[in-house]
Amino acid sequence: MFTGADLIVVFEDNYASYSGNRSQELSHLPSQSINNYQRKNFAYLVNSVPSSWGTNDLQTFIQQIQTGGQYIFVTDLSLSQGHSIYGQFGSDWSTFTEAMNSFSN
Repeated sequence: MFTGADLIVVFEDNYASYSGNRSQELSHLPSQSINNYQRKNFAYLVNSVPSSWGTNDLQTFIQQIQTGGQYIFVTDLSLSQGHSIYGQFGSDWSTFTEAMNSFSN
């Protein structure tokens, strides 16, 4: 890992990739204190989460990944289906914002 960055995207991929071995590997990253980076310096960008998820499902997932990173973006849009995941909001946008809001209260 390098030094000097304020924020490092440690995961940018689909939900299936995260839910495999990656989740275990990444959950230990903040405790390793590599170059003094901590949770506040890490971001997770996860696409292709199940569009059938409700607020509780997203809250559970967000709670799982927030131990590894402070900045989180989750969408049901899929890069593999040609969606522009950073150029539009998925059908789960309001569910995502509602789930995130529950952590700020």
